[in-house]
Amino acid sequence: MSAPKKESVVSKKVEGKEALMVSRKKVKRVLLARKKPLFVLPTNMCFHVSSPMFNFPIGFGEMVEGFKELFPKNIPKGLPPIRGIENYIYFTLGATLPNRDAYRENHKVNEEIQQQVGKLVEND
Repeated sequence: MSAPKKESVVSKKVEGKEALMVSRKKVKRVLLARKKPLFVLPTNMCFHVSSPMFNFPIGFGEMVEGFKELFPKNIPKGLPPIRGIENYIYFTLGATLPNRDAYRENHKVNEEIQQQVGKLVEND
């Protein structure tokens, strides 16, 4: 009897995140069997297709077609225009903080912040 084959999918912990790695043989086997593979792309990656979809692996075209409403038809070139400040908080003496619950700290930290703010107000 031969030993059971070792699974070619490896899961590793990388800096607090889980990385799933697949061997080259496993990918080749899936593509040759003409099965639909699972595609995982980074979210910070710009994907530009200028060639027909028949050059891509099986199932990739169908996956992109399923999400075509997410991809814009005309992608602007370059960076977006520089905009002015739309959200600005005006600081006035004696004003209370909006959404005060969002600024909660423990008592010692809160006192320290109040002292620092008081010193800044006195200096102006």
